[in-house]
Amino acid sequence: MDTSSPLRPPAVAFKGKFSPKKLHPGLSSKPQLELVVDNNDEDEREKRMTTLPRRTSDVRLEKKQQLAAALLQHQVQLWLLRRQETLQAHEVAKLRGELRKAAVRVLEESYGRYVKRRAIRKYLHEFENLETKVDKLLQFCVIRKRQMEEVQRFASLRRQQKRLEEDRKRKLVHDWLSLCIQTRRKEQEQKATRAHEILIGWVRRWTLRKRCEARAAGRERERQEEEHRRNNVQRIVTLYRAYKLCRRAKEVVQRQRCMRDGMMKLYGTFRLSVLRTTQSHWLEWIQEQKRAHEAAATVQRVYRGHQTRTRYAKTVASCQQLQRVCRGHQARVFCKELKRLQHQNARERNRNAAATVIQRLARGYLTRLWFRDVLLKLRERFRCVNCGAVEPGGSYCKYCGRRRPSFVTLSNVLMFHEKWQQRKSLSMMPKASRDELEVLAKEVPGILVPVVPPPKKPTLRCSRSSSLRLQASSSSSLDLLTALPAVLSSRHGRLVARNSAIHSIPNIRRNSIASISEQTALRAMAIADLQVKFTAATHANVLEMHLSRQQKANKAINR
Repeated sequence: MDTSSPLRPPAVAFKGKFSPKKLHPGLSSKPQLELVVDNNDEDEREKRMTTLPRRTSDVRLEKKQQLAAALLQHQVQLWLLRRQETLQAHEVAKLRGELRKAAVRVLEESYGRYVKRRAIRKYLHEFENLETKVDKLLQFCVIRKRQMEEVQRFASLRRQQKRLEEDRKRKLVHDWLSLCIQTRRKEQEQKATRAHEILIGWVRRWTLRKRCEARAAGRERERQEEEHRRNNVQRIVTLYRAYKLCRRAKEVVQRQRCMRDGMMKLYGTFRLSVLRTTQSHWLEWIQEQKRAHEAAATVQRVYRGHQTRTRYAKTVASCQQLQRVCRGHQARVFCKELKRLQHQNARERNRNAAATVIQRLARGYLTRLWFRDVLLKLRERFRCVNCGAVEPGGSYCKYCGRRRPSFVTLSNVLMFHEKWQQRKSLSMMPKASRDELEVLAKEVPGILVPVVPPPKKPTLRCSRSSSLRLQASSSSSLDLLTALPAVLSSRHGRLVARNSAIHSIPNIRRNSIASISEQTALRAMAIADLQVKFTAATHANVLEMHLSRQQKANKAINR
């Protein structure tokens, strides 16, 4: 806004009410006009007297303009203040958005740091797990090495024991002591062989498990760990038993040595009673050994039974899982096949319904075309050539009295329906299908081919029950008026019988067509159209019934 105009006061912000007279005190004072009186020039005086009221009106107009300018300036200043407030509000909103973005960035950075710390903590935890696993493996290797060393020691001790037993056999005196020692040696040999076989079996199984672990380490890690634990327990048990047997064998050897020395000393000093007491102690020791062996066998039996039951439970669970997966797959395949059959049946139903609708529309269209042509023929038939009036009855025109020699029967007019319908259907049929139909008619004698009968010899015959039956298989080769329903009146029935069966029954005399009025003919045409609609409706009902039965059968099959 240009504020340099001479009519506007300077831009000053006003608050509240204001008066332009207070702003510009010079505006309230009347302008002083300098009047120069010239006595010599009266014309100039008159002109000045006339310009005086004009100047006063200009001053008033200038005051109004200044007031309007002040009001406009006030409104502009208010608008500028409001705009400044809106700009400040926009800046505040922008600052808030920037603060939100900065807060989002800070949160994203802190979240990224948190994710990194969490990943580092996870990696450290994994490293700790790996270290623990490596420690366990090292401990297992150390234990295995110790076990092998103990086995070697046991073998060396066993060899020494065999040597000592051979020496003892040579040195024993009495037969009963030698027999006891031999039986004991045999039992120990059997135990050693069993222990050796067990160890060989466990070693072989261990090697096989190692190979299986190398082939399927990732998939069967848990199972292998359980098997390793079980094997370790069994190995520890067997090694503990072997160690215990070794200790007991040492004790037995020491006892036997002591007993041998004692017996050798007692042989010369003590008598048979002392020998019997020593024999009773020996028998007690043998019974203790038997009880210990039975207890070990019981523990082993219980442990093996528990192991077998756990293995059987796992096998049953795995079989159930496999059965569930297989049955689920079979059920999904069966459901997929059912859905495919349902979609196929739905498509067939839609196609059948669409074909039915198309056939209904096409037949209705063809019937309407035929009815139009028949009406035109009837109008031309009953129209007078001389005057052009339509007169249905009589051989002479009632208006001009002219004779109508071109009088033909109504049956010949209606026979045009069959010719026209057959010609129309053949013209609408494609040429390839017509050729195929003719070839099939020549090859297969029983095929149904629509044939138009001659106009004066319809293909009807009278049976014993005086009912009309079709000689041909096609329903389109007969006039529609020959198969009207029983809704017609007696007059229309006689008219239809007269016009349709006149060639099949020669005793009936042909009446003149002049007795049939145009209204009666049109009524017969309407009844024929109703019959066509009735037959189409019955066909549609039959198709719907067939479709409903097929749907019920499909549902029963699906069940």
